[in-house]
Amino acid sequence: MNATSDPQRLDGVSRRAVAGLAVTQIIGWGTTFHLPAVLGSVMAPSIGISMEVLFGGISVQLLASALVAPRIGRRIDRIGGRAIMVAGSALLALALALISQAHGPVLYFIGWALIGLATPMTLGAGTLASLAQVAGPSARRAVSILLFFTGLPSFFFWPLASWLEPMVGWRQTALLFAALHLVICVPVHLAVLGRRVPVRLSASGASLEDDGLPAAARRGAFWLLAAMLAFAGMISWGVALNIIELLKAGGLSATTAVFIATLAAPIQAAARVVEFMLGGRYPATITGLASAAVMPLAFIGLLIGGGAVWAAVMFALCYGISNGLMTLARATIPLALFGRAEYGTWTGRLTTPQNLVFAASPVLFAALLQRQGPDVMNWVGLAMALGCLVAMVLLVRYARRYR
Repeated sequence: MNATSDPQRLDGVSRRAVAGLAVTQIIGWGTTFHLPAVLGSVMAPSIGISMEVLFGGISVQLLASALVAPRIGRRIDRIGGRAIMVAGSALLALALALISQAHGPVLYFIGWALIGLATPMTLGAGTLASLAQVAGPSARRAVSILLFFTGLPSFFFWPLASWLEPMVGWRQTALLFAALHLVICVPVHLAVLGRRVPVRLSASGASLEDDGLPAAARRGAFWLLAAMLAFAGMISWGVALNIIELLKAGGLSATTAVFIATLAAPIQAAARVVEFMLGGRYPATITGLASAAVMPLAFIGLLIGGGAVWAAVMFALCYGISNGLMTLARATIPLALFGRAEYGTWTGRLTTPQNLVFAASPVLFAALLQRQGPDVMNWVGLAMALGCLVAMVLLVRYARRYR
C-alpha cells in the first residue's frame, strides 16, 4: 500500500496515524511534562522536597533524553517506530508509577530519568520520525498537522489533574495517568504504525523523492541547523518561563503583564495554522527564516519602548509568531535537509545540543533578570535572536548551494 504521491494530501492510513498520534502526544506530554505545573504545590510537600527540586525533574528528563536520543533516532530509521513507541509508552507508565510512590528525591528523580529515556522513543522527535515513515512523500504535511495538536496537552490535562487531585490525591492521579499509557497509547501505537513507506529509488539507487541534501553536504547543514536551533531554544525556553516577570520588571502592572503574556499562546497557534494551510508550497527553510527574522523585533520593541504597553504587545506578537513558526521549522527543516530515510537519525542527533540548551536557558535568563535587570536580559535576548537569524541565513544559502 503506497502513500499518496501528492504531498498536500494524506491517504487514509496517514490520516489515521496523525489522529492516533495526536491522542498519544496529548496524553504523553499532558501526563509527564505538565504534571508538576498543575500538581507541584501538593506533590512537593508530600514527597518531602522543595519546589525547586521538584522542577529539577524536568532538567533530569532533558539530560537523560539528550544521552539516548541519537541512538534511538538511528534505531527508528532502521526498524521503524512501532515497537519503539510501544516500549516508550510502557516506560512512561512505569515512570509515573514510580513517581507516584516517591517519598524522597531518589525515586522521584529515577522516575524523571525514565521519562527522559522514553521521551525520544514515544514523544517529540521519535514520534515525528515514525509518522514520516508512515506518511511517505506527504511527511511534511502530516508532521505539520500533528504539531498543531502538540499545544493542547495543558488544555486537557491541567483541568483533568486539578479535578482528580482533590478526589483521589496526586499519587492516585499519577497512577491513573500511567494507566492511560497502557490502555490507550500502547494499542494506538500498535494500530496506526504498522506501515512503513520506503523511499522510492531509481534503478541506479538514487532517490526519486526530494530526499534531502547530498550525503557529503549533510554534516555542514547539521552544524548550521544545530546552531540556529540552539539560539532559538535559548529564547523560547528561557523567555517563556520568565516572560511575566520580564514585563513586570519593565514597568507594567501584574495584571497587564499576565494579560499581554497570555497573548503569545493564541498567536503561536495562529502561526501554526498558517503553516498548516500553506506548508508544502514553499521550502521548509523559509518557515525557519521567517521565524528568525521576526524574533529580533520582539526585543527591539522592549528596548525602545521600555515599559510602554505598545512595546509589550509588540513583544508578545513577535515572540508568539516566531515561536509558533520555529516549532514547525524545528520538525520540518531536518526532513527537508536530511530526507525521510535518515530523519530519525539526524533529529536524534539534534536533540542532544537542544536539550542541553533547554535545561540551562531558564536558569540563565532568570539570573540575568534578577541580577542585571530587564534591559540586560533584553540585550542578551536580542543578541541570541540575531545569532539565530545569521545562522538561518547561512543555512538557507548552504542548502541552496548543494541542492
